[in-house]
Amino acid sequence: MKGGNRRSQRFQSGNLGLVLLGALLVPGAAFLNLMTAHPGNIDDAFIVLVYARHFLDSGKFYWNLADGFLDGFTSLLDVLVKALAIDFFPADPIFTISMLTCLLFAAIVATAIAITIHAHTRQPASRILAMALLAGLAVGSTPSLAESAAYLLEGPLFVLVTLWASWSCLQLNSRSWPILLAETSFLVATSLARPEGIPLALGLATVASWTRKNLSVTRRLMPPALLLGTIIGYVAWHWSLFGTVAPNTYFAKTSSSRWLEILDGLRYVGAYARMESGLGALKLLLIVGVPLLLFFPVWKDHHGRVQVGILAFIALGSLAMVVVSGGDCYRGSRLLVLPLLFLPTTLIVAAARMNRLRFLPIALLVILTIGQIAQSALVWENSSARNRIAWPHGLEKDFWCDQEISSKLARIVGEGPVAQSDYQRLKFFADSIQVIDLVGLNNREIAHQLWDSPVLYGKYKLRNGIETAAPIWIYGKILKITSVPMTQFPMDAVLRDAAVASIFIGYLANPQNAKQMSKIYTPASIQACGGYFNLLVQRDQARFYSEKGLLLPKEIPPPSK
Repeated sequence: MKGGNRRSQRFQSGNLGLVLLGALLVPGAAFLNLMTAHPGNIDDAFIVLVYARHFLDSGKFYWNLADGFLDGFTSLLDVLVKALAIDFFPADPIFTISMLTCLLFAAIVATAIAITIHAHTRQPASRILAMALLAGLAVGSTPSLAESAAYLLEGPLFVLVTLWASWSCLQLNSRSWPILLAETSFLVATSLARPEGIPLALGLATVASWTRKNLSVTRRLMPPALLLGTIIGYVAWHWSLFGTVAPNTYFAKTSSSRWLEILDGLRYVGAYARMESGLGALKLLLIVGVPLLLFFPVWKDHHGRVQVGILAFIALGSLAMVVVSGGDCYRGSRLLVLPLLFLPTTLIVAAARMNRLRFLPIALLVILTIGQIAQSALVWENSSARNRIAWPHGLEKDFWCDQEISSKLARIVGEGPVAQSDYQRLKFFADSIQVIDLVGLNNREIAHQLWDSPVLYGKYKLRNGIETAAPIWIYGKILKITSVPMTQFPMDAVLRDAAVASIFIGYLANPQNAKQMSKIYTPASIQACGGYFNLLVQRDQARFYSEKGLLLPKEIPPPSK
């Protein structure tokens, strides 16, 4: 009897040790992962903040009030959630959404642990805790999740609601109305989180309804029926308000041929396959290969096989949607976050539902986890002390230079208009200015232009800027403070001289565009942040803006003939 008590005490102390180990390792791996994630650009987050602010102020969705209703955001749910968070914590919107993103990241890791515990309910406590620890490490160290979070956009929210929706749909024997109502709510949230969430949610609801043959027809059909009704209502509302069935951002990133999108999507996935020191290729192979296990007699029962099949379908289906939609303009894996997060989720549930070869998904989880943590540690080690802490993005006051530029520009131009292609944060810091978005994300006319090549960063071309002919044009993709003003160089050099353009602009204009631009514009600068912020101003309005503080060449050269 005493021996049994000692074994029980060792068993309990071992479980406590696993809990303490998890409490240390899981947050540590997640923190390391977050801190080493670098976004390509967070300007799109400022776009979402502008729409959230406008919605809070007026209950309307618009970019420039004069332009009418517009949805230059991908996720309606993301805007609403961020607006709610800012309404509660309005002092610093940037800090608010950074902390909100951290909370969503933590909720995803916690959800993965909860799913693991629920899936392994009938296992010994020590095995449950060990699998929960492994799940927390696998999900918390996933680079695509941290990369998606670093952009401060809807990625983590989309993953979280899809996890909730999928796990509620996997409760195939549940007869509870609360679970069915929660499932419907999560499915609706998934469909509003991103456009590809609509087919994903419909597919989940349909499969769950089809497999619940033990339930009444009413209970089986309630989730898909309510979901379909909500989607129809949303599409009707969107059409009546914005005149389209898809967000403006969809059109701003869509080519004239779907085949071009597919080719670009394949390039995006192919580029990811060469990342993460070989882990990228392994993960993609597993996403494609894990569904093959469904055809082998390794499952405890049909119920578990269906559960794993649904999760594998989400991973594979969402990967296919990334390819069809054209991937991402920023190379990396932020748009692959859903398939890459559902891969470990599938392996976790498979480890609980497989009767034979159970060691295989566990071994794969261990390999992926060790590889991911090692990669984050390597990035951390190779980062300089200044760049090591890359996330969260800090406070609004950290963008003091952008605030100074925007406030000075607002005093100069009043309500504008100002054209830009790579300075989306201008509208956030100077909302009074009418900002013309030449990329098309917040411009309906440009977004709907036909584009006979893959669309990467949006439908920006110099022709749009020339035809818009805004009095002020923030021109180029190099938006940094320079030690000398661009006004020291002639317009032709700014547009066509590679050495000059590399300092101020970042690319060259072709001869025809350069000739037309030289007729309309001249270089200009704003003294700010201890240097100069550079832009273009219309020649016939240059003197007017000069009197308001815009720096011009000492002598504006005559237009090129």
